[in-house]
Amino acid sequence: MSSFRGRIGRRDRRSHQPSGSRAGEQPWRRVLAACLAGGMVWATSLPAVAEDLVLPDAGAAVTGVAWDDSGDRLFAVSEVHGASILIIDAAGEKRGNLDFSAQPESVQGLALHDGNLYVGDIGGDRDEITVFRMSAEAGEQKYRAYKFAYPDGSHDAKALLVSGKGRIYIVTAGENAGVYRAELELSRDGVNKLTRSADAPDGVTDATFLPDGATIIMRTAAGLAKVDAYSWETTATVSYVGAPEGESVTAKGEGAILVGAQTLREEEVPDGDTERVISAEASPTPSQSPAPPAESGAAPEPSQPAGETPPDQSQGAKPALGGTKLALAAAAALALCCGLVVLLRRN
Repeated sequence: MSSFRGRIGRRDRRSHQPSGSRAGEQPWRRVLAACLAGGMVWATSLPAVAEDLVLPDAGAAVTGVAWDDSGDRLFAVSEVHGASILIIDAAGEKRGNLDFSAQPESVQGLALHDGNLYVGDIGGDRDEITVFRMSAEAGEQKYRAYKFAYPDGSHDAKALLVSGKGRIYIVTAGENAGVYRAELELSRDGVNKLTRSADAPDGVTDATFLPDGATIIMRTAAGLAKVDAYSWETTATVSYVGAPEGESVTAKGEGAILVGAQTLREEEVPDGDTERVISAEASPTPSQSPAPPAESGAAPEPSQPAGETPPDQSQGAKPALGGTKLALAAAAALALCCGLVVLLRRN
């Protein structure tokens, strides 16, 4: 940019002594310089649109993801390869696998907390489930297994969350869907009890805590639900049009989330009730008019024992993935300027 400005400066100095055709060419050169400078300023003022994060093909559908802000990496798991977690960088390149020697039945969710990865063997209609905890590093890892029992019979769950305090939450799907919490102190020898905290929206396939520790994002049958972890009330929704089913969600930095399965879209945390159209060729775009508020399935049923404070969590924000629309806008501005120059020269 600096060298370009230098050339403009030299031309301006020569323009005080025009001769021959140089003086006639000066107006269109000035127009070109102004167009280019203005176009660059306009293009760089546009917000960057994040590109999709495409995961390497692991031969099975992704059932859980967890973004690690501290390492700029993503953990992804499938039900088929539940004991082998894929590690991907921000560009979608494979950086290794985290393996552990257990034989889970149906891994459906991942969560990160305090340098550890939590793997939720929670799928299938059963009254007891298992959550594995291990160091969030590549290679063969030792693990701890914690068994949990629902207080009200069998459930099928797709979502695992861990609060900033390390409390485990499970969100079930199907009939009588709900949010269940575990005790902070867990036993490795016995079966830990789960307590129902609230009703859950329909069709939750994943959920994640935001870095503030007080907000949860759920991927529901309709789209996204932003839930207050204090009251379990839904405070914002996104209704998807054309989105695939069975998507996962994970927080990314302070104001973004990743949503998807084999391909993850970076989206802003919802604020209000909106509609987004999802397509294979473009990032999600909000509709011009807000969608009607979705019915909240998260009832303000008491979720915490007396004296207990809601979960908290703190993570560092990271920059968004690079976009392509900025380059397209700059190219369009340049093409417009070139057309204007040609017209001026003809005149």
